[in-house]
Amino acid sequence: MRTKLLLLFFTVAMPFLLAAEAQGCMCARLSDCELFAMADAVFVGTVLDVRQTEGDFKENIHKVQIDEVFWGEKDSGVVEVTSSAWACPYRMEKGESHLIFAGIDDSGDLYTSFCSGSRMVDSGGEVLKELREMKDSGVLGVADLRGMVLEAAKPPLPGQKPEAVSFVLIVPDKGGDPITAELDSEGAFFVDGIKPGRYLITPMLPPGYIYKDWTFQNISKEDNDDDRTIEVRDHGCTVAKFEVKLNGRISGRLVDSTGSPLAGIYGIDLMNLDPAEADEAVVTVETGQNGEFLFEGLGPGRYVLGVNLDDFITEDSHTFTLPKFFYPGSRTLSGASVIELGKSAEVRDIVVQALPKLRKRTVTGRIVGSDGKPVKGAKMRYHFRRGHRLIWGGLRGSSIEVSEQGYFSLEVYEDTEYILSAYVDVVKRERREVKMSSECSLVTFQAPEKPLTIKLERGPENCKPEERN
Repeated sequence: MRTKLLLLFFTVAMPFLLAAEAQGCMCARLSDCELFAMADAVFVGTVLDVRQTEGDFKENIHKVQIDEVFWGEKDSGVVEVTSSAWACPYRMEKGESHLIFAGIDDSGDLYTSFCSGSRMVDSGGEVLKELREMKDSGVLGVADLRGMVLEAAKPPLPGQKPEAVSFVLIVPDKGGDPITAELDSEGAFFVDGIKPGRYLITPMLPPGYIYKDWTFQNISKEDNDDDRTIEVRDHGCTVAKFEVKLNGRISGRLVDSTGSPLAGIYGIDLMNLDPAEADEAVVTVETGQNGEFLFEGLGPGRYVLGVNLDDFITEDSHTFTLPKFFYPGSRTLSGASVIELGKSAEVRDIVVQALPKLRKRTVTGRIVGSDGKPVKGAKMRYHFRRGHRLIWGGLRGSSIEVSEQGYFSLEVYEDTEYILSAYVDVVKRERREVKMSSECSLVTFQAPEKPLTIKLERGPENCKPEERN
């Protein structure tokens, strides 16, 4: 696909990110070997012409004379290579010679980007030398397989060789004798002259350990994907990367206040009381058909279970209607049961019973002006807060319908703070719009007895009018 070499670099699971100079673009830090394994075509070419398409998402179309082929293209001829003109563009000018790593889109057209590994021939250096050596070896049907198995670090890889692992097992996908590759002192392995094809590579771990596959070809796959094989290209090389860590485990079931299982809920949290990094403090998993949950790959430490422990929740969350609580049922951390987990230890069969769902209430109100009369064109938005975090309902808040008479109605949940703002669009001069905000009162809804009245006037300092051109 055309997006293969562009959007793939923005995958959220992607490790090893760095800023690309002067491009406003984030690229994976990949070796030339990995870039070769990803590309559908690798060749040297001279740019004959460049043109740009019309429309909002412009593309640069390069007419390229192929001079030397390493993978995936014919030996000579003229091809067109596309690159976005606005998102991670790779720029080529007429008359220049480039080493091009390209993908092939659904139409069979070649596509490259700033992140694909393409470069000027003058700066090709070692990669051109290696590609030419592989091409000129005269031995068909051979390739190189490289890899590393490292102990868990932050960010994942590089780290250090895990003491518990000494080799990996490499199994051909279509049968044949497996290959055993030993790790060197730095956790790397290398297989020279391997036959091209697909292989399943597995670090051989002792009990109590688990590994994560960081091989670039497999990053976008789910952890439970049955196909974890990787492709090794003819006359090319491929890199496999694995991270090893202790496999402490905590498992149990999540049930509601009546004891019924809460199935398919992405919302049971495990809080590490002594995290090495702030973003490792809370981990969330999804429950199975019977409410079962499993946390694995845990290191030794102190943990507590619960729901909504990180105070980050949206209206679309499965646990939005559940109050924050710590196992076995405390609203505060001081009442939580602490789980002491040793090295590769396992704690099983914990039953976590959620507190009763938050009650829903309907709040009604009216927006009036300083004269007490409805304001023509009045509009309203809201945000809400759980714990210490303000959650924005969209870029400028979630809209609330307001009648011509200024009345509105909003369904809210207890234990949640809502910030309401009323405004009216006022056009001044040309292309200028000023939104006058209301008092922006912070309201905790507890079944108010009277309708809420919001006057359209300048509010406190944190409620200044919004301006936009």
